[in-house]
Amino acid sequence: MVGVIAPLIVGYALGMPRGGLAMASGALNVSYSDGSDPYRQRAKRMLASTVWCSIAVLLGGLTAHSNALAIVMATLWAFSAGMLVALGSTAADVGVISTVVLLVYSAQPLTPYQALQAAGLALCGGLLQIALSVALWPVRRYEPELRALATLYFELARVATRPAEATSAPPATREIAQAHEALSGLATDMSLSALRYRSLLSQAERIRLSLSTLARLRSRLARENAFHPAIATLDQYRANAANLLGTIANSSPNSVPAILKTPRLKVTANSGFSTSTMVIGIQ
Repeated sequence: MVGVIAPLIVGYALGMPRGGLAMASGALNVSYSDGSDPYRQRAKRMLASTVWCSIAVLLGGLTAHSNALAIVMATLWAFSAGMLVALGSTAADVGVISTVVLLVYSAQPLTPYQALQAAGLALCGGLLQIALSVALWPVRRYEPELRALATLYFELARVATRPAEATSAPPATREIAQAHEALSGLATDMSLSALRYRSLLSQAERIRLSLSTLARLRSRLARENAFHPAIATLDQYRANAANLLGTIANSSPNSVPAILKTPRLKVTANSGFSTSTMVIGIQ
């Protein structure tokens, strides 16, 4: 909201309320494309929204003098915005927002000079909103990625002791997809932190498959013999896994990499198996 209110206050203080309003409207329109995803993806999406909204302001003001021209422009723009759905939800959102801006400014006839001024002010407002949105990028660079990883590990901890469901989707499918999207920007980042976070995601995929296998094994044992001694061992193993996954999820951003050095948790199973050791942990 700061990016919207500040231009209004400055505009009125300088005796230029219409300029402040144009800049505030640019910031408001761009704010709808803001989010909590990684800073790089967020900045690209908001920058695209800023550019398209500025063009919409310019064209809307220039075509407002003729109803027929305004209708044709709005129709073509709306059709193009609809086609953007094929490029994904982000492009579709930008198309919808820019269409609304075009329609608003199509009701305000402007001279070419005024239209350029309004478009420039809207562009400045959008850039201000982007700067405020990514202001913490230098000091909290990986916070969105860490948030996605924490959500994923919380979900894995929750499903670790859940019975297997043959008719449902694999556990944590949505969280895995969100984590992949959040960390997609780190593919070319070779810093130690980025490598650790990608490792956590890779391990989470392996853990998810292991938990699914254990859940199916327990269900099969319970069908064959509800009092099989291995069932209690499996339950203890899965409970230990849930505790460890919860510990990882609860780690603060500064301590997440340290979890890579977590000691292995060993549970010796002497019932139902030949003497064996089950090891769980992220290496």
